Amino acid sequence: MKLLKALVFFLLPAVILAQTHFNKIDLKVRGDIQEIQTEDLDGDGIKELIVLHHIDANDSSRRFMSVFWAGADAKYSSTNSSEIEIPGRFSIYDFGSLPGEKEQVVLFLSKNTAEYYRWTNHQLVGPTKLVGFSSQLIQMADSDRLLYYHLFYDWNLDGQNELMVFQMGEAEMFYYKGNQWTNVPMELPFDVTYYSSPTMKGVAAHMEFSVNYRAPNLFVADKDGDGKHELFATSSNKCWIFKMNPDGTFATKAALKLAPKVGTAPKDQQSRISLYIADVDQDGTADLLSNNQVGSFFNQKSEIKIFYGKNGWADPANKTPKPVWTASYDGWVFAPIVIDVNADKQNDLVVPVINSGILNSVKAFVVHDFPINLKYYLGANHALPAQASSEDNINIRVDFGRGRMMNTYPQIFADFNGDGIDDLIFGKSDTELTVVLKNKQEQRTADQEILKVPTAMFPVTDDLNNDNLDDLVLVYAASDTVTPGQFSVLINKGGWKKY
Repeated sequence: MKLLKALVFFLLPAVILAQTHFNKIDLKVRGDIQEIQTEDLDGDGIKELIVLHHIDANDSSRRFMSVFWAGADAKYSSTNSSEIEIPGRFSIYDFGSLPGEKEQVVLFLSKNTAEYYRWTNHQLVGPTKLVGFSSQLIQMADSDRLLYYHLFYDWNLDGQNELMVFQMGEAEMFYYKGNQWTNVPMELPFDVTYYSSPTMKGVAAHMEFSVNYRAPNLFVADKDGDGKHELFATSSNKCWIFKMNPDGTFATKAALKLAPKVGTAPKDQQSRISLYIADVDQDGTADLLSNNQVGSFFNQKSEIKIFYGKNGWADPANKTPKPVWTASYDGWVFAPIVIDVNADKQNDLVVPVINSGILNSVKAFVVHDFPINLKYYLGANHALPAQASSEDNINIRVDFGRGRMMNTYPQIFADFNGDGIDDLIFGKSDTELTVVLKNKQEQRTADQEILKVPTAMFPVTDDLNNDNLDDLVLVYAASDTVTPGQFSVLINKGGWKKY
């Protein structure tokens, strides 16, 4: 009996380890991690891990970018890494291929230049100037953070990237034509909110004031279904539509400036409207989705409406377009997401709802739980059902004393078993991360794994090694249990059941 117990004692950890679907790799950089990006810089099919990190100091802060690549054994290690210090003049970054090239570069913007680093022999080599411009909106030189935005993108769908640089109420779009970069100015809708209080001048004669700029949402879609794409810029309830010229550039001025009447609020309550563009019914025309948030933290309401392009919501003569689909929620809705989540080649709608309200707010302060409701509307015959097809209800644990989340915000766009159906990740606790497979009805299955790891607030999911199975990168914020600068990579070994 003693021998049996001894065998169980020694073999149990091996059995538990054998049951896991992931190989865990712990890595570290100096300072604190801001974020981690996954990009295939050299085009070999294996993605590099790009880590943004910083060291804060009273007199100045230093920012770094480290790149980890997989070695011959397809594993990441500290020896396979390279680091550069990011010059203080840079404030925003992106990744993309230069015209005519396969490999990606790392692009940085300062207040008046775009510069790039090449990934050469496992080193970031640069910077090299790409273009110059008058100014850009984001000017955070010498800050301890760096902003990511996907501005180096194939905006006109011609097979090569263009560069958009934001300014206040306008932008410059750079096109590569005739072996050189040329720029075209564009007007853009812009929201600005500010706060200053003249009544406080007796308390603080030179008080601080705050200004918040919101750049527009940008979408490329076909307004009329004629095969010609337009650029849509939405900001609050404004939607500006730019035509594409025969030479592939977008017009400087918007062809249409619309303010669709999509929602209202009671006189005693505030309302915030957000507009999104997607081809929900997959008929080749751009549809409009509106999200109208009404109320305060303790009394939240939201309403989603969908307007089909074939019904002419973008026709200036159509002053009051009629929605084809409407849903209301007792909570605040994050951006509605149009995506095929269950691999049936039909667009679905995912609506994330935070249900606060008075009762849930009191509950949060007592038991530290905030409920998040994820609603899945699964498309059929290129239309959405009136009621949610399935739901996920997950509690987010909040540590009010330290002002941070104690577990993982649910991630719903990752495929761990390679069946094309999006699966679910959420934090069971601050030391347990749960991975759950889902079926074509977007319902949870019995196949799941609880990973005994410190949970990251926002885990990164991506297929790092090109095996059609998503992997995990856990990025830790300031924590009592994790060393600053530490992060973990969980490589998916497979062996899951498919649905």
